[in-house]
Amino acid sequence: LPLSNALNVCFPDQAQEFALTSGDDYELCFTIPGAHLDTLRQEFQSMGVSLTPIGRITADPGLHITHRLRTPAPDQATGFLHFN
Repeated sequence: LPLSNALNVCFPDQAQEFALTSGDDYELCFTIPGAHLDTLRQEFQSMGVSLTPIGRITADPGLHITHRLRTPAPDQATGFLHFN
């Protein structure tokens, strides 16, 4: 996930957890077939918009989160509960 410099500086040990579980997200999250990724990346780049692939959909059920080093993340991410 893209993490802002401010988040990394203020919460260096919790930045990724906050990005995964906090509210107030101002990014678009969508899926496309992998075969179209390069074309979409070129289109975004031509408009000056960044594109950051953050995952992929697999046949395995559930959410599997890994860190940048491909190590499993702790299974503690619950997300933001809007109506609790």
